[in-house]
Amino acid sequence: MEHLEHTIALDPQTAKPPLLDMALLSMRRGELASFSCASSAAFCGEGSLAATFLPQGVELPDDVVFELKLREFLETADVSFEGDGSVMKRSLSSRDFWEKRDDAGICTLSIISVADCNGSILTKDRVWEFVIGNGDVCDVLECTAVSMRKFEVAFVTCSVPQLCIDTCRFMDLDTPDCPAPLMLRLTVTDYVPGPGERSEIKGTRLARSDAERIRFLEARKEVGGNLFQAGRYRLAAHRFAKVHEYLGYVDDYRGSRGAEAQKTKVTELKRSCLLNRALCLLKSKE
Repeated sequence: MEHLEHTIALDPQTAKPPLLDMALLSMRRGELASFSCASSAAFCGEGSLAATFLPQGVELPDDVVFELKLREFLETADVSFEGDGSVMKRSLSSRDFWEKRDDAGICTLSIISVADCNGSILTKDRVWEFVIGNGDVCDVLECTAVSMRKFEVAFVTCSVPQLCIDTCRFMDLDTPDCPAPLMLRLTVTDYVPGPGERSEIKGTRLARSDAERIRFLEARKEVGGNLFQAGRYRLAAHRFAKVHEYLGYVDDYRGSRGAEAQKTKVTELKRSCLLNRALCLLKSKE
């Protein structure tokens, strides 16, 4: 069996993955499957698996059968708070665990290794247990942690010099020169859900009272203010954005006592979060 590496990408004309790529996306790690197609064009067009890996000049019949085993699914994602590509994650096993970490949960993050731009190992075998979103670790670890699933192993590349410097300072690494890009290999070894998840703050299950949700989100908004005062503008902006998002789940005021007062309070909190986030983004660019 030949081992091949194939990159899944969107078709520029349809903005959708090619048919074979869609088939691969339906598979799980270690699964062996056969795929057939009545038209070779669907599987053997430009950029397809056959066109990429089969020898040139090989003519295939209209009825094509591929037998594939998915050894590993590698997913590359932008996990930076701003979505600007400054922190990219290449996941080694993300398709096996779907629950991601969340705000205020207690995450145990194991740093397998950290390397500089030359590939030199700066540190390895480090473990941090921290509350997500409180600023206990550097921004690179914060934004990576919320994107990961328990037991997921990932390679993370940070390309912004200041973020790399902040990461090295947090880890007490002796790096006189800027090591950008910084490359980390890490895994989430344990996770305890935070108060927001236990009280069903997202409304995905049987929710507790809206009053409890609001109290939790007010506390998280205060954390954002503390981060701003500490100069953690990127993380503070993300915190205000998440509080604003979760406040969107507090939207059913029918038949409740003090409904108008609660609605006004939620509206003011959402407005305050947006203004605070805008200020954080401005400060982060100074």
